[in-house]
Amino acid sequence: MAALLTAAGPIVGETEPGTLFGAALQIDETSFAIFDIFTNNAGREAHFAGQVAGLLNERAAELVAGGWDDGVVANVHNFDILAIK
Repeated sequence: MAALLTAAGPIVGETEPGTLFGAALQIDETSFAIFDIFTNNAGREAHFAGQVAGLLNERAAELVAGGWDDGVVANVHNFDILAIK
């Protein structure tokens, strides 16, 4: 997972103009998180239809407990940014 997330940064940067900010975090040896900020809902939708999401979807069964639907998608939380520095 760490290798996939490390490689993902440049791909997202080059192919997803609607993703303003993205950070992949390693919490501990087996736990990871992704934090992204999008220009709008279209940017978010493009992100989930993008190359990295496709690769993660393909490999989710081996990398994420619960696979794509019950692991990745079930843990996606959307928020509205009220203030930013």
